[in-house]
This record gives sequence, C-alpha cells and structure tokens, in this order.
Amino acid sequence: MLWPTPDQLNATLAQAIGNLSTLDPKTCQWPDLNYSTRGPENWDPVLHMFRISTMTAALTVPGGRENDTVLLWAVHCALRVWIEQDWQNPNWWWNYIQDPLIATGIMLMLGVERMSSEEINAIITMSYRANWWIKDWGGGANLVWELQVQLYRGLATSNYSAVAQGFEVMWNTVQIQNLSTWGVQTDWSYHFHGPQILTGAYGDAWATNILHFHLATRGTQYALSQDRIDIFGRFLTEGDAWFTMGSVWTWGILGRVIDRGVHVWYTHLFPSDQLRALAMDVSSAYTAFALLDYADRLEHRHEARPLVGNRHFYTSDFQVHRRGNWTAALKMHSFRTIATECDNNENLNGEHIGDGVLNLYTRDAQYGSGEEYENIFALLDWKTINGITVEADTPLVRCNRGKLAMLNTTFVGGVSDGHYGTAIMDTAAHNLMAKRTWHFYDDFIIALANGIEDNTTALLQTTVASRLLPPADTAAVCIVIVYTIAGKFLFALLEKHREKLNCQEAYSKHMTEVTKVTPKLLAYIQYNVTSAILIFSTKKDNTKVADVIIGSMLYNYRVFVISTGSKYRHYEIVSKDMETSNMLHMLCYDCKDGPNTGAKLIFRAVYKLFGLANLAMCVDLIHEEIKAKFRWLNHKIGIIEGEKDLVVTKKDKALDNNKRPSTTDCNPVMNTNDKMIENENEARKLMPNNNIAHTHPIKINSNKETLHQRAAATKGKLLFKSAICR
Repeated sequence: MLWPTPDQLNATLAQAIGNLSTLDPKTCQWPDLNYSTRGPENWDPVLHMFRISTMTAALTVPGGRENDTVLLWAVHCALRVWIEQDWQNPNWWWNYIQDPLIATGIMLMLGVERMSSEEINAIITMSYRANWWIKDWGGGANLVWELQVQLYRGLATSNYSAVAQGFEVMWNTVQIQNLSTWGVQTDWSYHFHGPQILTGAYGDAWATNILHFHLATRGTQYALSQDRIDIFGRFLTEGDAWFTMGSVWTWGILGRVIDRGVHVWYTHLFPSDQLRALAMDVSSAYTAFALLDYADRLEHRHEARPLVGNRHFYTSDFQVHRRGNWTAALKMHSFRTIATECDNNENLNGEHIGDGVLNLYTRDAQYGSGEEYENIFALLDWKTINGITVEADTPLVRCNRGKLAMLNTTFVGGVSDGHYGTAIMDTAAHNLMAKRTWHFYDDFIIALANGIEDNTTALLQTTVASRLLPPADTAAVCIVIVYTIAGKFLFALLEKHREKLNCQEAYSKHMTEVTKVTPKLLAYIQYNVTSAILIFSTKKDNTKVADVIIGSMLYNYRVFVISTGSKYRHYEIVSKDMETSNMLHMLCYDCKDGPNTGAKLIFRAVYKLFGLANLAMCVDLIHEEIKAKFRWLNHKIGIIEGEKDLVVTKKDKALDNNKRPSTTDCNPVMNTNDKMIENENEARKLMPNNNIAHTHPIKINSNKETLHQRAAATKGKLLFKSAICR
C-alpha cells in the first residue's frame, strides 16, 4: 500500500535517500530518466512520480525521516515539475489510473496541511480522470484501482461520503460474477478483458487491494460483510492457491504480463501475515486452515500441508493437477474463452499459449520458487512451448491490434473428481487439426492425440518439455517429438511398430505350435486319406475314431489358439460365421455317396474342433493332395482363394439355379473363371503353393484393404482367413 511495513522500512529509507541524492536541484528531475519516452508499458516519466511517492513515504512513516527538511523540499520540487509538465502516455491506463493513483497517494501521505493550494487542486483535478462512474468496469481490477483513487482523495480531503461510496462499490466486486462480467467466476478463476483467465495478473492486483482494504477497515463502518469475507477466502484458497507453486504463479494465468520480467512472476503481493489475519475472519474452519497452509507455502515452509488434488476450472478451460512433489497446469481455449492477448506490444509471440500448454513443475513444486520457468520467456521458441502440437515451419501469427488470430473449437473441456482429472481439446491451428486428451494420475500423465490432420506437407511437432535446466541460470532445454503428416503422428508410428513386433512374435509362436503338431497330423491324414487303396482298407479309422484322435493331437494347439487373443491383441485367429459352418456341415458331413469320404471325415474332425479358419491353417501345411481337396471344398461353398476373390461376387450370386451345383452333389468344382471342374486332380493344378488367403501377410504399411475392412463391406458374403495382423 502507501507506507512501508516495519520489515520494509529500512529499504524504503535507503531508496528515498538515493532518490534525493540523484535529483538535479536545478531542474528537479532525475538525469537517468528519459522523459521523452512514450512506451505503452515501459514509461520513464511515471518513475518520476514513483520516486516522489517513495520519498513522501520515508518522510511521513513513523520511525522515518519526519523532520528532514531537505527531503520535504525535494518532494515539493519534483511534484511541481510533474504538475507543470503533466506528462501523458498514449496508453490511457497511465493517464486515467496509474498517475491519479500515485498523485492521490502522495496527497494522502503528505497531508493537505503541508501542501499548497496549487498542488491540491492539480491532484484533485487529475484524480477525476479515474471516472469509474462513466466506464462500465464490471467487477474487474480497473474499477478497484479507480475506486482506490476516490478513497485516497476522499480521505485526504475529509470527504467521507466519497469514502463510503468508494467502499460500497468496491465491496460489490467481491461476489461471483456471471460469465459476461469480469471478476470472480463460479469455478473461482478470475476473468479480465473478456472470458480470459488472468488470475495472476489483474486478478492478483484485485485480490491484493481487497485484502489490504479489508484489513484496514475491520471494525469500522466501512468493513466488508461476513458473506463477502467468506467468498473472498474461498477465492484465495480454491482459486489462487491452486495456481501457486510455492511463491510463484503458474505462468499460464499471467497473460501478456509475462513480457514484463521476473517481478510479475512472484505472488509477493500476498503478504503471508495478511493471509493469516484473514484466516481469523472467515467463518469456515476449512477455509481458515487452507489460508494458513497457503501462507506457509508462500514462505517456503516445508512443514506446511501440501495442496494435493485435481481441479478443472471449467469457465476458463484450465486444469491443475497437484501432487506432493509435482504439479501440472494445462491451459486450453475454446469458442467460450480467450486464450491470451497482446495489447501494448506485449506477448507478441503468444499465438499458441492456449493450444494445450502443459506446464510441469517438479522442483519443490509445493514450496519452491518456480525455477523451471523463471525468466525463461525471452529464451523460449514459442513454437515449442510445453505440450503444443504445431506445424514446425509455419511462422507465428503476429499480433493485430491487441489480438492474436486463433482458431477456436467447441469440443474443449474436462472433468475432475477432486483427485484425478481428464481434459479434452479439439485443437486447430493453421492447417492442423487434432483431437487431444490428457489424463492425470498419481504418478504420471497420459497425453493422447488422435485424428491428426493437415492438408499440407508440413512437418508437425509436439513439445514434451521446454524449461530451464538446473541450475536455473544455465540453459533451457526443449524436448520435441517431430513427425510428418505423411507418416502421421510419431506416437502412432511407434504404436504401429509395436503392433508389428506383436504380430511377429505371435506369428513365430504360432508357427512353432503348428510345427509341433504337423508331423503327427500329416502322417495320420496321409495314412487315412492319401491312397485310394488305403481309404478302403479295413485298418483305416472311421469318423468317430478320427474325431477323437485328431482332437487329442491338437489339444495343445487349441489351448494356444484360445490364449493368443489375450496375449497378442494385434494378432487374430478368426473363425467362420454360422452360414459357412452350416454349408460345410452339409458338404462334408452329409455327402455320403460322394468321392473321398475319408478326406471329408478328417476335415469334419478338424473343423468341428477348431473352425474353418484353423482348418485352413492346418491344411496349408500338409500334403498337396489334401490341399486340393480343401480347395475343392472351398469352391463348393463359394469361397474363392485368390487375393482379389476372397468373397463371393455378385456374378457368383447371379448364377442360374439350374447351373449351380447341388448341395448333395460333391463332384463338381468351381474355379475362378466360373468353369466347372469335375476332377479334383484338375483342382490341384490350380492350387498355388503359397495360398495367400490362408495366411495374411504381416505388412503394417500396406495401402490395400485388410480382411477386416472387406468383411465389414460384404455383409452376407462368405470369406475366411486364418491369422492376420490387424
């Protein structure tokens, strides 16, 4: 506020003496200041007023330099120059808020009895520039600053009606505002300049003033009401405290003031002793303890209770996740919110500040000083700030009249149960679109991206971390994941590589299992079906015996087939649908008078135990005669084995019923040219050595349709496959 606290007194006195020693007694100006500057933010002439204020505080504070006539002369000399020059800035804020605030503060500290009428009238005139009754400031910091001017003027001139009015209007800002009004929101975030979260900027200034004036008016007729005290306490503990790491703000809620250097980084405007005093005034014990803990953390006291949990600030598209030794802060934006601004030539590179920026604090996150990002902003590549996905080579959009052109989406938000949380954001920037999610847990964060689209050949990149290495003044590190639109997101590429390895491992084990069972199965099948003479031998097994023997041989293989689905989720062994099984049942079980009855009973046993797909795998590895028989079966049920003919075509479906083979006639065989083959030896000639319909090749990057896709597009048609990588 105006006068220094006891612990600030010595520093204030030293600064005042320093200002006095450097003041030019002839011009009453300071030679080190450039009075011609007109910068919207860094404006030297205002430092002239700040130095007068410091000298006035040293002159009037108890224990200061009350009787220092030289210091008093210097105050009047420098003040006269300011009144004569009345320096103005193109930025209205200096002229309407900051200058009147400093001037009325000087008048209040010095006292009108020690001032000339010229000085008093000039300051009163200047103070009316802060005309809050004309502007509609809502519940924002600008209103409180202008009310502060009125309070100083009223107190200095003993205009107590002005004082009463000032406090009444000021206290009205201590309430939960609707979304269209600047100030405290329903989720305890703070909006300013529209639906923009600025808790650590304008919100900091507002809360600091409310805290100071509440403590100053306790026990007076101007005191803050109890219900508003409780609202303010909850705002600090359920809002501000969540955005604070030790004694610093997370920089996602600072807005454009990140351009101003390290002094805006700290929450030093919240004196911990004042938070403890507020804790004595709130009616909720829970809020009181939370205020005490907050004060302790601001003082870096490690014995303080840490703030742990998850909170989604839904009006601001912001989520904070806190654990005992680390904190994450996620900043998003949507059509409902404003990500940032670039007024006064500040924050000119902030285009991506709201594009899913995920700031991670791991160095004493509960009690520290935020060294990961301290003064980092001049070092950052603003296309590689934490967590964003962008086109690497696309230039940043420049500021246009205080605004940054951003693409807003509607599907942005999050949920939280108070301990864990999830956030979702449809991201849009330039030509890039992506669907992104973040999932916050006890020891880790899962960040996912899907549906990444870009209609250019731009190089895309996602930044995992961009922060200072310890110690804080050494260097900045940036970890970036780069990917191209042609290859898709790198995470997707890694997943596909993992799928390929998954398939290869499963395929290797699959072949091992098949190799184990093949010799016995091959010998048995050859013994029973490959020789016409042996088929009619009385020593051959009948259907019932064959079922039992083959089932025994393939039991272990069956166990492997069943377990494969859970162990290797990218490797499938697919069974046939009911229609095919019914047809196979008719062809292989009910054709009692057809040829090769012995072969049919073997197929029956294998199919019954494993299904058509596994029957195909077994047949793939045995004698050519058996392959020919299987092909004959496939043609009979309408399954064509060529890669282009995995499904029955409409042409096949349209065959005249008179020409279609009977389901009780097992002799004819249909080839890919729709010619009838009466002999299975001819079918054997058409049979390729490597039947691609049986074993789908393990090719991850193939542009051809997968069997899954073909199956989905051919409802009611017959197809089969054995083992594939999906």
